[in-house]
Amino acid sequence: MADAGGAGFGVLLRQLQLEASADHLRTTVALCRTSGHPGLESRALVHLGNALLAAGHRDEARDAFSQCLTLGTGANPQHIATARERLADLDTQ
Repeated sequence: MADAGGAGFGVLLRQLQLEASADHLRTTVALCRTSGHPGLESRALVHLGNALLAAGHRDEARDAFSQCLTLGTGANPQHIATARERLADLDTQ
């Protein structure tokens, strides 16, 4: 007989890993911002948004993707496009 609690533990562990990743990415965003690297900041914001989405934090993910769009011409165009796509997806869900 399989342990039903094991599946719950796996979900909890995954959630904790996503939360830890989001915390590290928030630090990365702050470092990129204070260092004046909008290209790297755009990358970190997209990864942060993805981690937050995976953790079920839709509003925070939306904020991260929206922040990416405000970075202007110094941001990586690919990351801007990804942020736009993610925001469009969030708007349709």
